[in-house]
Amino acid sequence: MIDRPQRVTFCALAAALLLAGLTAQTTPPPATKPAPKVPYTLEPLTEIAKLKPAPNTPATPDDLKAIQARVEAVAKYALPTIVNILVSDGQGSGVIVSKDGYVLTAGHVSGTPNTAILLRLSNGTIVEGKTLGANDQFDAGMVKITSPGDYAFMPVGSTAKMTAGQWVIAMGHPGGFEQGRPPVVRLGKVLNINKPTPRNPEWYIQTDCPLIMGDSGGPVFDLDGRVVGINSRIGVKSTSNVHVPIDTFVDTWDRLAQGDQWGNAGILAKLGGGATPAPPAPKPAAALGLQAVDDTAGVVITVVRPEKASERAGIQPQDVITKINGEIVKTFADLKAKIATHAPGDTITLDLLRKDKPVQVKVTLDAADSN
Repeated sequence: MIDRPQRVTFCALAAALLLAGLTAQTTPPPATKPAPKVPYTLEPLTEIAKLKPAPNTPATPDDLKAIQARVEAVAKYALPTIVNILVSDGQGSGVIVSKDGYVLTAGHVSGTPNTAILLRLSNGTIVEGKTLGANDQFDAGMVKITSPGDYAFMPVGSTAKMTAGQWVIAMGHPGGFEQGRPPVVRLGKVLNINKPTPRNPEWYIQTDCPLIMGDSGGPVFDLDGRVVGINSRIGVKSTSNVHVPIDTFVDTWDRLAQGDQWGNAGILAKLGGGATPAPPAPKPAAALGLQAVDDTAGVVITVVRPEKASERAGIQPQDVITKINGEIVKTFADLKAKIATHAPGDTITLDLLRKDKPVQVKVTLDAADSN
């Protein structure tokens, strides 16, 4: 028989054990740290994923049709995402990878972080933007469109499972943007993927997609439509070119997005230039600070860069340049060649047509940016 004090002690102990059990059951598990939010997506485009797989080595007409179908589908969705990046008097390419306008490009195209720039969409629309970060080791650069809007974008992929011989698509604006010509599509194959090791930290992709000047910064897609690389350097041959792996952007996204610039120029800066040391930096070139297209009447100005020589002189978009220092100019290339004979600080005279009326302005030239 249990006496009262023992019975009270037993009841108290039972209550304590019951309460402990209830507490253990109701206490939520430790909160897991949420994955960092990123603006891009890794999900492939559903419409492309539904298509028949494209073999790396086609053996039948149906195999060729499967490759063609995927190339056409990727091009269809990618074309609105390819941009022409306007930096000083130079230009390159890039690809939009988020609805709010993050653009991936080559580091040597984006250049100095936190610089106001202009971008031309594939339909010719000009939008404002700024350069963000750059990883000079791998030639990875990032730009952000600052003009409000929702932008077409492509998903991001990975090189982890890529192999030599795999089909890829390179896109960009070879030779620079041309009015009425969409971004150019080139189909090719992966030649080599150099992945970093403790002894060799270099990381790059080589393909046989033909590239020329102006393609720098443009994207490389797999046949699922995911960005797997960014055009970086033209090789010794136009069909042996070097691209920045997309993984370098993903791994360092936060640093790029916040405008960091780091790393020494790696193999991407050397390939295509041989093993010889880089030549001494040339003297600064002169620049007008505008973009233009050729026309039968002369050189039609399409973009006047803010706070540059052309804007200070009062030049306006749609002005037509007909002469420089009294000499006739017929093409934009001709105009740039004549500007190249001058030095920053020189003053030139331009004859213009503004709404079919002659106008003459004096322009004090700037120094061109280094990119």
